[in-house]
Amino acid sequence: MSTKIQLIKESEIFINPTDLMKYIYEMSEKFYTEKTVYLSPVEKNEAKSITPKISGPVIEKLVQELGESNTGYMIIRRDTEISVIIPPFPFSMDAIIEGDDTIMLEDMFDSSFEVGVVLIRLGRFAIGVLKGDQLISSKTDTRQMKNRHRAGGSSQRRFERSRERLIRELFDKTCEVSKSLFDPHKSTIKYVFLGGEKHTIGRF
Repeated sequence: MSTKIQLIKESEIFINPTDLMKYIYEMSEKFYTEKTVYLSPVEKNEAKSITPKISGPVIEKLVQELGESNTGYMIIRRDTEISVIIPPFPFSMDAIIEGDDTIMLEDMFDSSFEVGVVLIRLGRFAIGVLKGDQLISSKTDTRQMKNRHRAGGSSQRRFERSRERLIRELFDKTCEVSKSLFDPHKSTIKYVFLGGEKHTIGRF
């Protein structure tokens, strides 16, 4: 006989490593933790992991609701709630551990990855290379960007062509600067993060 499971999302926050570890510790002091489950990301065309299934029906249902993650999940099953942590970097393996466990998460944060960062919005970009929490190199720039034009006819079309040209120049410059900053580190940069305005990132 199957039991219907209802999942209710209570909150979603973005949190830095120090505050995250503090949160996990405080929750472990307040509530009994049944298990900690680590899930590595599933590569395209690979078979899905059986770890959610053997972790129990609640976690299996939760993972079905969450869908795929590029970096995997850390799931902490407590007696009154479940915490889901989406890490910034992929977990390398699956694991099911009784009680609270943060070893794989701590190892991730202790690793001094080199990462490239590209932040872009219309009219401005910032690019950098970081190792751990140290900024190795960076460059920012602003570009002229025309505001929306309300007139119609040929004037509107000229404005749109001009605006598209400026956007293309912004994207080209962002690529040029990214290449110049990333090339000296191309053998050591492990990941690249994109941030900024969602629509602009999509076009970029």
